[in-house]
Amino acid sequence: MVPAGQISSPLTAMAHLCGRSILALLDTGSCVSFIQSALAEELQLSQEVPEQPFQIRVASGATLLVQTRARVLLQMGDQKFMSTLLVADIGQRWYWG
Repeated sequence: MVPAGQISSPLTAMAHLCGRSILALLDTGSCVSFIQSALAEELQLSQEVPEQPFQIRVASGATLLVQTRARVLLQMGDQKFMSTLLVADIGQRWYWG
């Protein structure tokens, strides 16, 4: 049995982003959604630049530098919704929401 508040392995789901199938890493404790910078570039997402880059701390304790964000249409199953993704170098090719 996994102690409360801990997940034994990553929780993933297939999603569609910009017409492409991607593997989404779900983090139920996250208040924002991220996309790996290399995947954002590969998908040629239109990215907005905030007034200045900022850092955020994620559940693992790591600090991520966010320099851009992208507003996208995301589909999981038959549900479609608009989401703003923070673009960061999170080390793997995941959408993280």
